[in-house]
Amino acid sequence: MRPSSGTVTALLAMSVLSACYRPDIKDAGLVCGDGGTCPEGYHCGAGDRRCHKAGSMCLPDAAVMPLCSDQPLGQPCDPICQQGCECGRCNLDGDKLACVPLGSKLRGDFCNLLNDDCAAGLVCLREPCSPEAPDAGPQLGRCYRYCAGDQHCDDTSCNVPIVTTATSGLMACQLPSRTCDPVAGISTCGNALLGCYVDRGKTFCECPGTAGDAQPCGVFTDCVPGFRCVQQGGGTTPRCRRVCRLGESDCATTSACMAAPGDTIFGYCAP
Repeated sequence: MRPSSGTVTALLAMSVLSACYRPDIKDAGLVCGDGGTCPEGYHCGAGDRRCHKAGSMCLPDAAVMPLCSDQPLGQPCDPICQQGCECGRCNLDGDKLACVPLGSKLRGDFCNLLNDDCAAGLVCLREPCSPEAPDAGPQLGRCYRYCAGDQHCDDTSCNVPIVTTATSGLMACQLPSRTCDPVAGISTCGNALLGCYVDRGKTFCECPGTAGDAQPCGVFTDCVPGFRCVQQGGGTTPRCRRVCRLGESDCATTSACMAAPGDTIFGYCAP
């Protein structure tokens, strides 16, 4: 039996009403409601306060996110707070900021300088000890976190300049500490270009310095691997001294392993 015209009209009305409850919303096409509410299948982006399809919006890591606001940087997108991209991430594309595909490498990880594969909020930067040109030798890049101040950097400083020809003022955090052996003198950092250093009880993998035993230094990376920059006595010039483990026989018989400020594990060999 054919349905009456009234029944057909009712069915069409129900179909229209049903469709209204599941609108096809463009990603980031709707501003979040009170309390960050969005339609089913969408979530409120912490940076732009717009509704995004599940899994489409990339966010900065936990240390940066609470410090973010909705204030733009005057750029196409914000690489620190990851604002301005419907999906992917805000990162340098050549010399300009743009929305690019998301990577998976984390802060401090080795990364691909030719095809940046770092996660959201990070950028792949060439280490100073790495050749500038790929044909000059193996290149070394690591993922650095974008920052606008030390508040974005956990226990490190926002003092690594990101040098480009078209975008000025971009900065990155120093890399965090990494487990390695500062006594060995050979690289235990996963790449032969890097040396292991100790500073105030934490170990770091950095490009090696050139100052040897008893030579003057300013920062710990001025010394060659296996040495640390220490100041013996008030007012004297800091000098590179061999690293040793406190309580171990790492020093020559004519010297002793002395404690360094802020370090309960590694000291230095004092003549």
